[in-house]
Amino acid sequence: GNLFYRQGDVNGARKAWQYAVDSGHADHGPAGNFNIARMLELEGDLEDARAIYQQVIDSENPKQASKATFGLANVLRRLGAVNEK
Repeated sequence: GNLFYRQGDVNGARKAWQYAVDSGHADHGPAGNFNIARMLELEGDLEDARAIYQQVIDSENPKQASKATFGLANVLRRLGAVNEK
């Protein structure tokens, strides 16, 4: 999926990442979901990104969950759900 995304093929990237998610693989599934959430965040679809980041966190995959926690915090900040002090 990352190769498709770098080449500007957003639809191809999403399909590849979704394939990884649908595989149910303990590592590739959460990684695919993280990439989808990040793409949605960059495109401004913050509500969907928020939901998918939460799915990644719930997967309890250590590497992807930690990245998703950071991504979710950014999305919540952008949505105004987090007060910055």
